[in-house]
Amino acid sequence: MDSDGNCGLGNMTTNHQINANHLDPRLIQRIAEKVVARLATEQRYAAGSETVTSTHLSGTGRSATYLQTKVVSADQVTQLPKNVSVLFTRHDAVITPAAFDEAKQRKIEINRVESQPEKLSAVPEGSSQIIDSAQPNRAIAVAKQLQKRGLGTKLPRIILSETPSWTLHNEIHQHGAIATMVGAIEEVTRFSKELQVDTWVLDMKRLNLISAVNVAAAIARLEA
Repeated sequence: MDSDGNCGLGNMTTNHQINANHLDPRLIQRIAEKVVARLATEQRYAAGSETVTSTHLSGTGRSATYLQTKVVSADQVTQLPKNVSVLFTRHDAVITPAAFDEAKQRKIEINRVESQPEKLSAVPEGSSQIIDSAQPNRAIAVAKQLQKRGLGTKLPRIILSETPSWTLHNEIHQHGAIATMVGAIEEVTRFSKELQVDTWVLDMKRLNLISAVNVAAAIARLEA
């Protein structure tokens, strides 16, 4: 407190004003540059993605993109290249309703995966209906085993999934599929009697590769 009974607030305000007026412009410029660079990086992270060839989905070299963002918006879907027909997202990504609508309008298939898919390889001819977005080589292995059994020529859509409930939901609501989820070979006969299934989602949390082949073979025999 000074001799006039003030608590020094006036001096503090004056000091702050002086400090603000004497900020180094170069320091402000450096801070601004860092902020802009950070925003640009986050923007690239949000919109940028690696395009991979997803021949295992259709056998025609469909183009796919992986988005790393936690939230997938309609704007991001709109900005995807015109040739993209498959969108991979993080397994925990929040996909807005508008993004779903935009993807449906553009006929883009959305698949949640645990990690970014590696460059995908082509599946042998006639096995393009076997899909495994997270582990495409697993789909190739199943397809080859079915071909060895003479069951690889006429197949319904078979999807191997680590997130089967989500895949089932996506197939029904986005693609209008008559789909069911199975995790055991006896369920194939049971559900085939209840529905004219055109898409089978194999629960890879319950099945290993051998049992998945056996389930796929049971499904293939329904079409034989």
